[in-house]
Amino acid sequence: ILTSIAIPFFGVETLGQLFEMLYSCLQRRPSHDLFEKIGTKLLNTSGDFTLRYMVSAVFLTNPLVLLKAPLYTLFQLLRVRIFALPPREQCEAQKPLPFAWGFWYAWVLIIAATGIIYGTVLPGLLPFMALFFATRHWVEEYNLRRGLVDPWLDSEGTYAAAA
Repeated sequence: ILTSIAIPFFGVETLGQLFEMLYSCLQRRPSHDLFEKIGTKLLNTSGDFTLRYMVSAVFLTNPLVLLKAPLYTLFQLLRVRIFALPPREQCEAQKPLPFAWGFWYAWVLIIAATGIIYGTVLPGLLPFMALFFATRHWVEEYNLRRGLVDPWLDSEGTYAAAA
């Protein structure tokens, strides 16, 4: 959240610069100066970083996720053909790539939060956000329906057994 929302929100480039800016504002006049700085940065943000982030999510991440499962399957087939693997590893190589539920849903929530927060200041971001979710839905549906990814638990049942 800090790297995708807070750092571009305040117009700084690193987390250290963000903490320095907040620390200097709090040392001078804690409430008034900090809120003035937040309002100034919010209304004067160009949105370059956020727009590039959303465009790369739409046009780079989604197509690469679409290619990830077939490339993984091809790699596993080559691995079975080239290397002398024991029967257990050959069986494991035939299984599809597990779907990382936790990672992808956390990332999608960051995209949603970024779009909602910056969409008020940068309305041109909202069509990219809609395009991202439409293509994301299509990619995940394609991978899950065709069996390219395993929809079972990505934790291999360790959390389900404990709960």
